[in-house]
Amino acid sequence: FNHVANDEDMEEFAAAIGPLYFHDRDGEAARHVNTDARYSAAAYNHGFLDIHERHNVVDRLGDITVPTLVLCGADDFVTPYAQGSARLHWGIPGSKLVMFEQSAHMIFAEEQEKFLSVMRRFAGGGHRPGLGDSGPSASG
Repeated sequence: FNHVANDEDMEEFAAAIGPLYFHDRDGEAARHVNTDARYSAAAYNHGFLDIHERHNVVDRLGDITVPTLVLCGADDFVTPYAQGSARLHWGIPGSKLVMFEQSAHMIFAEEQEKFLSVMRRFAGGGHRPGLGDSGPSASG
């Protein structure tokens, strides 16, 4: 990716790649994702280009000792399972993994009911049935 010149170019860039964040690229969630969005080329450039390449804490995942829930969309091209969720899940001791089969990167928008249910169970404390188990085959 290259630096985005201005906010108008950022909005155009977001419109072009936005649908790729969804399992159903023509679905309701994808059509409305940018409705109330504000675009900032400066924020994008700083977060995704200036910091992202330097920020790698994979070797410190084992230091996490709090209950951790890892969520992933089966069709996520932004952070594919093997490079994202799997690495987090295997690196964080005792983490729980939940796969959203009908989602890409925007799980909270595409599978709202499942997302809210999983979050409520996790926030309620402890391991609940259907929340996923530790290990490579975990799903919710």
